Amino acid sequence: MLMSLKYQHALIDPGEAVGIIAGQSVGEPSTEMTLNTFHLAGHSAKNVTLGIPRLREIVMTASANIATPTMTLTVLPERTDSEVEIFRKNISRLTLAEIIDDVVVTEKLAKFAGQTKSKTYLIRLNFFPKAEYEKEYSVTPAEVVRAVEKDFMRRLSKSILAEHKAKGEFENSDALPEVGTSKRTISQEQAAPSRGGDGDDEGADEDDSDDEGGDGDATSSKQKSRKSDGMAYDAPDEGEEAARREAGDDENEEEEDDDTDDEKKGQKKHLEQQARAREEDVRDAHADVYRFKFDDKGGEWCEIGLEYPASAPKLLMINLVEKVCLETIIHQLHGIKAVTSIPASELAKDSFIPPGTRRLVTNGVNFPAIWQYCGTYLEPDSISTNDIAAILRFYGVEAARATIVQEMKEVFGGHGISVDPRHLNLIADVMTRGGGFTPFNRTGLSDHVSPFLKMSYETTCNFLKEATMEGGSDDLKSPSGQIVLGKVNGVGTGSFDVLVGLNKPDRRINAY
Repeated sequence: MLMSLKYQHALIDPGEAVGIIAGQSVGEPSTEMTLNTFHLAGHSAKNVTLGIPRLREIVMTASANIATPTMTLTVLPERTDSEVEIFRKNISRLTLAEIIDDVVVTEKLAKFAGQTKSKTYLIRLNFFPKAEYEKEYSVTPAEVVRAVEKDFMRRLSKSILAEHKAKGEFENSDALPEVGTSKRTISQEQAAPSRGGDGDDEGADEDDSDDEGGDGDATSSKQKSRKSDGMAYDAPDEGEEAARREAGDDENEEEEDDDTDDEKKGQKKHLEQQARAREEDVRDAHADVYRFKFDDKGGEWCEIGLEYPASAPKLLMINLVEKVCLETIIHQLHGIKAVTSIPASELAKDSFIPPGTRRLVTNGVNFPAIWQYCGTYLEPDSISTNDIAAILRFYGVEAARATIVQEMKEVFGGHGISVDPRHLNLIADVMTRGGGFTPFNRTGLSDHVSPFLKMSYETTCNFLKEATMEGGSDDLKSPSGQIVLGKVNGVGTGSFDVLVGLNKPDRRINAY
C-alpha cells in the first residue's frame, strides 16, 4: 500500500512542464554556489573541481578532458596495510627530483696535451640515503640508475642541444663534429698519468716481490736447517700434538676467511665490470659524455661528465638539470600521477560504506592499467570515476547516465543544496538520449529539428542563416518556437484546447 501511494505521488500530471521545472530546479540553486575551482585536501594535494566549474564540465560542455580526473578504488579486505601502502607507492608517479637531495655542477675550461681547449661540466646528483627513499617511495637503486641512464640522459642531451641551437653560436661550428672524438682522446690523456702511476706501482710491487722472495729464501733455509736438526729429535708428546692441532684449526679459519675475501673480491670485480659496461653504453649513446659513475654500493650519488668545445655557448647547466630532473620519471602508471589513501574518519561519515573499508583515490584515470590489479589488490566491482566520458567509453551509456546523476548530486551536496533526483534523472536522460554524452550547448542542439529553438539559445544569426539557406522548417512544437512567435506555450493550460458546439451559440464556456 505504501509503495502504491509513493507511485501515485510520483506520477506527473498531463501538461506539466517537466523540462522547465528541472531547469529551474538546477539553475536557481547553482547561482548560490561559490566559484571555488579547486579544493585541496590531505597529503599530496588531492585536487577536486567543485562548484560552477564542475557543473559546467558536466552539463554545459560534457567535456571529454576534465580538469581533475580521479578514480576511487576499493582495496581487498585480505590485504594488509603494509601491502596496500607498497602498492600505493608503486602505482604513484615518482620523478627523479623527489629523491634528489642536491645537485652540484662544476664547470671547467681545460686544455690537455695535443688537444684544443674544451669546456667540461661535471654534474653530481646527490640522492637521499638509500634506506630513506626505499622506505618512502618503494624504489631500489637499480631503478634509479636505470632512470638516470635511459631517461635522464636522453632528456638532458635533448635540452642541451635545444639550448645550443637557440644560442646560434654553436650550430654551425666546425668544432661540433669533434665532440665525439675529442672526448675519447681527452679521457686517454686523463688516464695516462694514472697508468704511469700504475707502472710505478708495478715497479714497486716488483721490488716488494723481490724483497719478499729474499725473505722467503732466508725462511726456507732456516726451515731446512730446522728440519735437518729436527730429524734427531724424539717423538712429540701429547702437549705438542694438541698445540699442533690448534695451529691446524687456526689455519682452517684463515682459509675460510680467504674464501670470504675471495667472494667479496669477486662481487667487487663484478660491480666494477658492470659499472664500466654501463659507462661505455652511455658514452656510446651520447657523444658529449666522457664520464658516467653511479654509487652501486650505497646508491647515494651519480656523476655525469659532459665535454664540449671551448667555442660552445655558455649554458646555465644547473637550470637545465633541475628541469630535466622534474621531467624524468622513475616509475608510473600512464595517466596516473599520484595515489592517496582516503582517511578512515572520512569514510565513516558515509553510512552506506561498510566499516573497515579502505579506499584509494588516484589523480588521473587509466582503467586498463587498474584492471590488471583487480582480484589481487582491488575489488573490480567498486571502481568509480568522475570522468563521465571514460565511463561511457569503457562501461557504456547506462553507466554514464548513472555517473552524470551522481556527479551532479555531489556538486550540489557539497554546498548543502538538495535537488529532486527526478530532475537530475531527466537531465541525464536528455544528455544520453542518443547513446552518447551530449552537452546542453549549441553543439548538443545541432541535431534538433526546431530552428527557432536553436536561435533562441545561442548564435541566433548563424542558425537563422543556416535555416534560411537550407530551407529549414519548424513545426512549432517546442516551447521556444512558440514563444518566438508569441503563441501560447504548450504546457499547463496551453496543453489542451476547448471546443464549443456551433449549434448552441448562446452557451458560454470559460476555461481557466
